[in-house]
Amino acid sequence: MGVLPSGLEDVISDGEELCRFLTQSNQFNTTMVKPSAFLPSTTSLETSVFRHGAKPEDQLWTIGTGALVGRPFYGAAIFRPSATHEAGLTLAVSEPPHRHAAIRGWPRFEHDPVLTKAQQKEKATIIASQCDLLLRT
Repeated sequence: MGVLPSGLEDVISDGEELCRFLTQSNQFNTTMVKPSAFLPSTTSLETSVFRHGAKPEDQLWTIGTGALVGRPFYGAAIFRPSATHEAGLTLAVSEPPHRHAAIRGWPRFEHDPVLTKAQQKEKATIIASQCDLLLRT
């Protein structure tokens, strides 16, 4: 194992906490993270996440502000790598920016966009169901 410029190891351990910054109000409600928060980019087929948990909260918001320059965000979905593994997806270190990782392995059926969307939503639901919602105040 090596060390990245961020100081983190180049392998994401099962004991780490990850976060997905919530940039749209339809990605959560007052009590839970919705599956839409985890749906992949239609171009890269990846979901951007960061290697940081809920604490310390001020550091989490600093990471979000730096990563989402000029874009508002409402909070973060905090989860463990096991959620992505349970969904049959993988996590890969993807620096820069510091602490960045990507959820990969999302299904895509070239000739069946309905099936693609359904299977992606099913996997996103598995991850979202295991998240803690942390809203900015």
